[in-house]
Amino acid sequence: SSGETVLFLAERSTSDEVQARIVDLLAKIGTN
Repeated sequence: SSGETVLFLAERSTSDEVQARIVDLLAKIGTN
């Protein structure tokens, strides 16, 4: 699923900025 892919990318990412964007994206998905 796309959610698993996002989590996979988040775990591999070492950039706080990228992680913050992913969290923001997940938050937006959660509210829709």
